[in-house]
Amino acid sequence: MNNICAIFIGLILLISNRVMCQEQLAPTDCPNASLKVADTVFLDHFITSFKSTDAESTPLALFSKRIEQIQLPETATEHLPVIDIQHNLRIDLMAKDFIDQVELILDRDKPNFSYYQKTLQEILAGKPVSNFMDWYLKLIEFSEDDKKLQRLLNNNLVFQVYDARGIAQLHSVKVTGPNFRERIKRNQLILKYNKLALDPEAQGILSTLSHDSTEPFSLKSITVTKMHKLKKTRIKKAMREHYEQFCTELLEDGAMEGEFYEVQCNPTRKNVVSLKIKRGAPKQYRQTLKPLFDSIYSSNRKYEYFSLLQNVNGDREFSSTPTPADFLENLDSFDDEVKEATYHQLLGSGNDEITLALRKWIHRHRDEINQALVAYNNEHDPDINFSINSRFRVRAHEAIEQYESLLKIFPDAPWIEQQEYSFVTDEGRKVLTGKNFARRLFFRINELAKTYVNPEGIASYGAGVGVALLTGGNIMAGAITKTIVHDAVRGYRYDHSFKNSFNQTPYRIVSSVVNSAGFASGAIPYSAFAGSVTGGLRSILTGQDLQKGIIVGAGFGALRSALPYDVAFPTIQMSPGDVADAAYATKAVLLDAGTNAIYHGAQGATVAVWDKRETARSGLIKGATYGAAESLVLSSLFGVRYDMFGLIPENRLQKQFAQEARFHNKVDTHGIDHRNYFNQLDSFWDAAYGIDYRIATGNWGWYTENVMGGDASFSSPWFITGPKGHFSGAGTIAHEVSHQVQYRDIGAANFLIGYSIEAIKDGTRGSHINHDEAELISDQDFNMFEQYQSHGYGH
Repeated sequence: MNNICAIFIGLILLISNRVMCQEQLAPTDCPNASLKVADTVFLDHFITSFKSTDAESTPLALFSKRIEQIQLPETATEHLPVIDIQHNLRIDLMAKDFIDQVELILDRDKPNFSYYQKTLQEILAGKPVSNFMDWYLKLIEFSEDDKKLQRLLNNNLVFQVYDARGIAQLHSVKVTGPNFRERIKRNQLILKYNKLALDPEAQGILSTLSHDSTEPFSLKSITVTKMHKLKKTRIKKAMREHYEQFCTELLEDGAMEGEFYEVQCNPTRKNVVSLKIKRGAPKQYRQTLKPLFDSIYSSNRKYEYFSLLQNVNGDREFSSTPTPADFLENLDSFDDEVKEATYHQLLGSGNDEITLALRKWIHRHRDEINQALVAYNNEHDPDINFSINSRFRVRAHEAIEQYESLLKIFPDAPWIEQQEYSFVTDEGRKVLTGKNFARRLFFRINELAKTYVNPEGIASYGAGVGVALLTGGNIMAGAITKTIVHDAVRGYRYDHSFKNSFNQTPYRIVSSVVNSAGFASGAIPYSAFAGSVTGGLRSILTGQDLQKGIIVGAGFGALRSALPYDVAFPTIQMSPGDVADAAYATKAVLLDAGTNAIYHGAQGATVAVWDKRETARSGLIKGATYGAAESLVLSSLFGVRYDMFGLIPENRLQKQFAQEARFHNKVDTHGIDHRNYFNQLDSFWDAAYGIDYRIATGNWGWYTENVMGGDASFSSPWFITGPKGHFSGAGTIAHEVSHQVQYRDIGAANFLIGYSIEAIKDGTRGSHINHDEAELISDQDFNMFEQYQSHGYGH
């Protein structure tokens, strides 16, 4: 019997074709991928540059210039995102982080720098912003007299830019650039910091951590620099303690429970706070109140919306954690305000979907806009301008640049009415309020359809299929064409520049080639496909970049197929008369785990160097850990592991088929005529001498022995396994190996899909003579894929 994990492989293929956190609706809320790389630089020669007498090169001027570069563009503030843009917050955080770094440098050599440290701390006196320039000028004075200090400052100081919400921005990294390792380590601290800063209760958790001892730092606030002093166990403890206290205080408020609702708070859940609607509640409670309440309370932007709720409710006072009653008081008005705020947040973040919708609205209402513009200018002074130079379509930059004028002409912003959803979660999921279950389900289906059925998707798939047909079924050529057409159409549709349209195209082309290899014939394409799947899975589980993991995995898979078989897949060979006992199984499994650890460790290190977010050592450790764990898990589940990637040389395959003919010459349409294991043992191993097996028995192979009942062999694109009752049969293993030939000859994906269809139609049974002849003789239907070069006949 051959059991194929078709659904599992299909899911992996689907995952490998997706890029994590890509095109998020709320890009700044994806901590690992969507935080934009800050245009910041390490301050090489930073101190010496401040010695210039040029007024524009003074410390204050340079700081001011840098701060100006990260300001948001001026627009109508009443229509900006709800958050109160506090530039002082960013200046304050930058100054504190800068002070933190200096404190850390001074602490490296306490005997020599203790005087500097004490003096600088006295200058701050708990006022890091107002006294910052005095502190900084004194630091420069010290550095001029102490070249060692100056060298340390030049090599280690960095501007750390935060956005208006205190989210730290990642730094650009070049492998060939200066301070490569330091930048990698800095970005690791930023990701660690942002994991907290993006939490719904970030303010409280960071405040809790700030009470800890922070030697040698003189300031108590938590910044990126301080994160290296905080262990994961301390952070987890602080989060648990804060949420336990948070839930206690939240539920103490009797207003958290009403006639039709009850607030639930559980510190161990992902979404800590949730609203339970009781039976018999008006539909407004379930359709509007619950999705709005749950979504806002689980968002790291919730305090912005609590402030908005306060404004909507007018003079009515409520605590910093509003109750459902506070939401209900002006629920419809609040829902409208949330929708408008969400719209402007997305528009301000440059979201393609929102910008395109605005461009379409302007295009369809050109005449109405011109009439309203004339009426507005007749009543107001000075006049405003609103002109669209593009004749056939509205350009993206035109819509954004003139949005403030558009708001003056249409204060009610009627284009927002076409937005169905009210809120976008931190993960980018749209929250539809005020609709029943059927409408919400239809909305989700429609959103899913738009993801796949869109102009770029239709055009690219059509072009890809056309090229594949014109090239005689060349799937790779079709995949490459599909990628290029998709990015070109998408770039035109969303009005991206040429550079932005094709920025990721080279990577996506490589990824398309890798994925299409699963449909292509040949050992190398299949090995690349197999490597890409395991590489993608490794990246997901170790937190590395998915797309780069797929590409690197494919490269290593192809490399492994090109290496000598004994080097790529070392095994412990058995001699005639050897017994596959527990000791042999353990040695075989450990060898496989070690080999897998080496190859995956090298892949993890390669991805780390390419991705630039961690050191090669870190990637090596992650990859090796994954490789060993993968091998041990598969061995413990399935037991026998034979030829992990299905790359057995042809001469070895032929030996397998020869053995099959020798030991199973009595065949019929119903199965192998099994022989007694003990009678067959010696002659079997005589014939199998020189053939590489990985056999596990005893405690290994839980799935094979228990779930499959010890009565069926198992084949997948990565390994072959069989129960203890089968591993002595050369014919059984040869039959399973024949499926590896199918993977190689017709492509893994084609085989999986074809076999699955046959399994649904005719089951998984096979015969041991020619497929057509077997069906004719037995008047039974057999799975045609079970006959491919099987039992000496072929098909």
